[in-house]
Amino acid sequence: MRKHFFIFILFLGLHLQLNAQVVDEIVAVVADKIVLRSEIEIAYEQAAREFGVGGDSIRCLVTEQKLIENLLILKAQVDSLPINEERVDQELEERIRYFAQEYGGERKLEEIYGKSIAEIKASNRERIRNNQLAQAMMAKILKDVKVTPTDVKNFYNEIPVDSLPYY
Repeated sequence: MRKHFFIFILFLGLHLQLNAQVVDEIVAVVADKIVLRSEIEIAYEQAAREFGVGGDSIRCLVTEQKLIENLLILKAQVDSLPINEERVDQELEERIRYFAQEYGGERKLEEIYGKSIAEIKASNRERIRNNQLAQAMMAKILKDVKVTPTDVKNFYNEIPVDSLPYY
């Protein structure tokens, strides 16, 4: 009896493994922040639509951008950079208004998302907050950086001609 039970469990495990589907996967980790393949694909599709380009190089750029964003968010949290929650709410309201107008009203937006406006706001709050944290950290890092046109010209003049990009 025990032998049959073991064989049954083995076959059940094999069956489940063969029928398993990958829903999403982690492609990168920055400290406690993960980057999911779905995030990369969504950003890639958006870039492809907006700029009319695609390919692996764009996917790499999108992945790099997500990693940099997570680094900025992490640094902002370490530095205890303050975030204005009213600004987060305002950004949420503006986005809801924009997409409601694009899709033909709040009711239509709720149908598309399959959620109420309050649920849409709740599910996007952290993303907007993180975005504002990353922007605030970038502003803090760059606030004292002064680059003149002469500095840019000198920088590019120091690059060998065969190493300059075509454009």
